[in-house]
Amino acid sequence: MVYVLQAGLHYTLLARALVGSLAPKRGTARGGTVLHLRGSGFFNSWDLRCKFGSIQVNIAYVSEAEIRCFSPSRAHGESDMQVILSGRHVCGASAYMFVV
Repeated sequence: MVYVLQAGLHYTLLARALVGSLAPKRGTARGGTVLHLRGSGFFNSWDLRCKFGSIQVNIAYVSEAEIRCFSPSRAHGESDMQVILSGRHVCGASAYMFVV
């Protein structure tokens, strides 16, 4: 994280967040599986979400290196999972399998 002061204004420039791993990589189609996402550059903001296709769920911020979310209920099959920070910053795309 880098802090910059310019003309009396305070800006915070953040390093790009990266998802390094997702565990587990599969869970029940009923939802409710706790997903542990590890990586770097995560930050606690007002709007943290995991996106599974078009379904979005809230994220729990743990640290700059870990965030967690619960998988949603969804039909079985594979879905791309993305992390959304501050409502717009998308990082990582991992495959997640919903099973019966």
